[in-house]
Amino acid sequence: MFQNIYAMKKIILSISVLFLAYSCSNKEMTEKINGKWLCVSWINKARGTDKCNENVYFEFRDDKTYFSRLGSVRDSGTYNVLYKMLYVRPYGQLEFPVRINKIYNDTLEFLMNQGGYEEVLTLVKSE
Repeated sequence: MFQNIYAMKKIILSISVLFLAYSCSNKEMTEKINGKWLCVSWINKARGTDKCNENVYFEFRDDKTYFSRLGSVRDSGTYNVLYKMLYVRPYGQLEFPVRINKIYNDTLEFLMNQGGYEEVLTLVKSE
């Protein structure tokens, strides 16, 4: 009987440690993503075209809201980070995921699906 209780405690402790590590990872990624970001490249891998121009801008705020400008299109809503996925919900629209491919203090790279084609969006922190 004591072996079963010990085994259960060990399993619960292991799950708790994994959950804590996972939560810290999400918090750290959310802290890194906060700020103002400018596009340096936006490559459609199938076509080899760069869709980045000086009018692509993202701002992720501490309150988990965001603002973006893609050319003349402005957008805002809420976001959430879970592991290496950024879930964006524009106001009045459905939520969609974007994969966080790389994140550093000054560089952020998203891996996206645009009409079935892989795109890589690279941003640099503007502040």
